Amino acid sequence: MVDYLSPAGLKRKIDDLLARTEQALGRLDGGRAQLNGGGSKHQKTAPAQKAGRPATPQVHGSSNVLEDVKRLVKKVASNRNSVIFCKVVDPVTDQVPDYLDVVCRPLDFGTIVKRIDADARAPPGTHHYPDVPTLYADFHQVCANATTYWAKQPDSFIYSTAEKLLKRCATCSP
Repeated sequence: MVDYLSPAGLKRKIDDLLARTEQALGRLDGGRAQLNGGGSKHQKTAPAQKAGRPATPQVHGSSNVLEDVKRLVKKVASNRNSVIFCKVVDPVTDQVPDYLDVVCRPLDFGTIVKRIDADARAPPGTHHYPDVPTLYADFHQVCANATTYWAKQPDSFIYSTAEKLLKRCATCSP
């Protein structure tokens, strides 16, 4: 039995989560290639809603790539090993008094998930994440904030985890 509370057990769990995330992002990256003109046996096309409009591409049975990415971000954020990235950093309670001096655009996965949930209820045209690059930029911002602030302690768990997420996400950037 793996002890997830030990540093080694937690590292194995994070590595496993990152590997599964990379696999899922790779599937989504393949879907993005389909949207950019590449063909695949997995590509499906929904009927156009109005004459003259192109059909909305479907990838892996979902309505579109953006929805797949939203589900993936929510899954990463809900993992118990991502808890350090899921709440707003409070310089006082988190004992990082200079955080807001170093990080100019604080963001966390919890905020991203709230925005995704709000988008589901928002009328069309008012979504916070209207496309994959916008969502990716915020996901990247969370990791970049962590690596920027914790660069002075590159051996820290937060820095190394954020750096791994950045490297994995870089291979699938929109």
